[in-house]
Amino acid sequence: MLLAEIRQRIRESTIFNTKEILGNKYGTANPIPFRVYDKNIDLDMEIALRAHGEFSFRMMDPILFYKNIAGNVESSFKKSEIESQLRSELLTKLQPAFARIAESGVRYYQITAHTDEIGQILNDLLSKSWGEHYGLEITAFGMSSVTAPEEDVEKIKGTAEKNAVFGIRLWLLQTLLPHRQMLCVLLQAMKVPVP
Repeated sequence: MLLAEIRQRIRESTIFNTKEILGNKYGTANPIPFRVYDKNIDLDMEIALRAHGEFSFRMMDPILFYKNIAGNVESSFKKSEIESQLRSELLTKLQPAFARIAESGVRYYQITAHTDEIGQILNDLLSKSWGEHYGLEITAFGMSSVTAPEEDVEKIKGTAEKNAVFGIRLWLLQTLLPHRQMLCVLLQAMKVPVP
């Protein structure tokens, strides 16, 4: 009877905002590793990304939130009291979210086109702490920018160019090697020295 009485008092005396809470900004103070993999040009390297944007969340379980977060507050509990913790946990889970996106073959400059997928991955990763402990869930996740250091971009371009040239040479070698004898006869007929 005591638990039922407590729940009734909470319902009577506490007002919870269960609307979506918008405009929660985040930004990576430290770069997040992102694996760049492209089997077409034999590229496999790790670069450092920085990301900035906003997310929104909502309270899905007010009783859980009250029990674990706001139960000892005498007047009102403001978003600013939990904002830093939520942002920190979100940024911590952004690295494994980026890793999952990289595994699916998404290139770093395409990440902003996959924010819905990242939001879902973050919800999955944060479900234990946010959902089961705080009674919260991410409702939207947006990225306004994802940037890589210029030296990483140049490394990717250089590696891609080098591997592309090597790939062309390898293809020519593989294509012409079985026909080497015929090629030598043709070159000799044209009076071109054959090595």
